[in-house]
Amino acid sequence: MRELRRLSQRDLCDGFQCGDASLDTFFHRYAKQQEKRGQSATTVVTIDGVLAAFVTIVASGVDSTRLTAMVKGLPRHPVPVLVLARMACDQRHQGAGLGAALLRDVAFAGALKMAADVGCVGIFVDAKPGAVGFYAKYGFAPLAPVAAAPTGVAAAADAAPAEDAAPTAMFLPLDTLRKAMRA
Repeated sequence: MRELRRLSQRDLCDGFQCGDASLDTFFHRYAKQQEKRGQSATTVVTIDGVLAAFVTIVASGVDSTRLTAMVKGLPRHPVPVLVLARMACDQRHQGAGLGAALLRDVAFAGALKMAADVGCVGIFVDAKPGAVGFYAKYGFAPLAPVAAAPTGVAAAADAAPAEDAAPTAMFLPLDTLRKAMRA
């Protein structure tokens, strides 16, 4: 049986393995702490009582100048966004559509609720290199980089393995989400 619910302090997270060490470490060590402290909201999918996937969302603000190409009429100060902080699926359940379900049922629904309750102009995500195509399928578009790499940081991106590549900042405007949901 498949269930979508908030992460519980009683959940045993240690058996979850998505194949990405940073996501596994977050889920094993920090997800319940942040949930308990009210710093984030983590929703899980369980299948027959086993944790199969999770998504962690937070509310934040983004400098509106980063979004002017995508959203018209923004004020000249930070605007509210829902941040899709982390999302992963256990290796045993990858390819079963759990990521799409979490995106739709948690992130999209959360952004719409946030917009109605306190304001939200869209969803922001720092997509890992392997996830850019996934998010693009749902209407997320890359944002221009904030600034050049600081002096002393290696500039040769092709010298680093793909898994160490920098994430791509992506954004889905709320208006685009609303139009897609009406279609």
